[in-house]
Amino acid sequence: MRALSLAIFSICQHVQADDDVARCPGSYAGLEVIASVGRAKFSPNDPIPLAITVQNGSSEKIYLRPFMVPIYHWLKFKVVGPSGQLLQYTGTVVKLIDDGKDFVTLHPGYFFGRRIEDLRGWYDLTKPGRYVLRAIYGVAPMGECGDASVLSPSISFEVS
Repeated sequence: MRALSLAIFSICQHVQADDDVARCPGSYAGLEVIASVGRAKFSPNDPIPLAITVQNGSSEKIYLRPFMVPIYHWLKFKVVGPSGQLLQYTGTVVKLIDDGKDFVTLHPGYFFGRRIEDLRGWYDLTKPGRYVLRAIYGVAPMGECGDASVLSPSISFEVS
């Protein structure tokens, strides 16, 4: 497996949640999720970097879980391959120890994110053709406020 790097942009405030925040971390009406691979075409041997940004476009603070670990509710991807099939995650599964009390306070206009150095470590992107990716960021993974998630706009790139 490839080593994956993690960069959390430090424009957010990390807090321990009080009981009210832990039960229902707020409204997510202004939350935006953006995925970017940086360019439209890659050769089969090129690394395919991916940047995920979660931004607060509202006028209120938003409280979010800080995790950006793939396949868990907090960060998933829908990747469709050249033949229209949904690709399966093939990367490392990370075990999380979560006490349910750790939140990020995302102030209006602020963001945090993650950069993945090579998406090929998570999905088989070796077949030539067009791929379509959509990031899914879970905002209420514990079920206290429903199973809410925010979707990024779809992006596409070509491997040739």
